[in-house]
Amino acid sequence: MRTALSAGVALIVLLGACAEHPAPSAAPSVKPSPSRLDGCVEPGDGVPAELRESEITTVTAIRLGSGARGVVLTPEHGGNICQWLPFGRELAAKGYQVLIWDPGLDPVAEIGHFAGVLRGAGATHVVLVGASNGANIATFGAAGVSPAVDGLAWLSGEDTLYIAGRSGRPVAEAAAQVAVPVLFIAAQDDPMHCADVAAQLAGVMPAKEKRVVVVPGTEHGVAMLSGVSKSIVLPALTDFLTVHTA
Repeated sequence: MRTALSAGVALIVLLGACAEHPAPSAAPSVKPSPSRLDGCVEPGDGVPAELRESEITTVTAIRLGSGARGVVLTPEHGGNICQWLPFGRELAAKGYQVLIWDPGLDPVAEIGHFAGVLRGAGATHVVLVGASNGANIATFGAAGVSPAVDGLAWLSGEDTLYIAGRSGRPVAEAAAQVAVPVLFIAAQDDPMHCADVAAQLAGVMPAKEKRVVVVPGTEHGVAMLSGVSKSIVLPALTDFLTVHTA
């Protein structure tokens, strides 16, 4: 099990750059690499702005754009930075500061750390966005990150948080503590029954602002941003980010 984040979470923040996971060392170091990060982030002239050692593994993130409007994008289980990169680039072009990351062994603590990274880089408003298990992680983050984030956008989440090597945690226990504005998006016939889960979680959340958007079909998670439902999903998500990072 990972120790507390004070022991160090490795963060690679790039602006169109690529870096490999660092070897353990006594002090932070920066190592540009000729390889592509997660197979989709090309090498560039930028260098990591922060790199810290982790005792067990590394957690990789890229930061795109700059400014006061911050968004943390968390991928699906088994996914990585590449899932969110096209949407992250779109947001950065619109003036958002975006952080996309690969969850590690303690994702609930890690997402809080990365929300803090955006705040440290100038973001005054931060919204957590997650897909599938990333939505589960983001829900726990919205329940416990301090200072509180400004909103949670949940795409195709489930009723149990998956953490590698450990039994799952009911997402409802976190949902019962989420007081920030929430947007739920799910497909009606998603095989993971995400539309039903969205209704259940919304029912236990004390948040005053909760919106559940259910679209036709079976698309799951990030696929809804580019599939047959994108004409509904993209405006709902971008409008939510506009309002809650203003």
